[in-house]
Amino acid sequence: MPIFFFRSPYDLAAPNSDDEIEFDDLEQAIGQARVAICELAPDFLPISPVNMIAIEIQDAEGITRAEVRLSLDVFRRSS
Repeated sequence: MPIFFFRSPYDLAAPNSDDEIEFDDLEQAIGQARVAICELAPDFLPISPVNMIAIEIQDAEGITRAEVRLSLDVFRRSS
């Protein structure tokens, strides 16, 4: 099974073997990243200066194969 790493685009540390996750394919990794980012949202979106959080999905060679983003936008309406 292919090995993937979930990384924050702001994380400068190199991944290690403790961070690796095996999935059947990239699509399965993307599905799990979607769940993970929703779990992170309550802790990070209220304080993120850009109103967005992201998870990069990297392969075993450290190449980013996909990125999952979640944003919190406020659209004000005049009354």
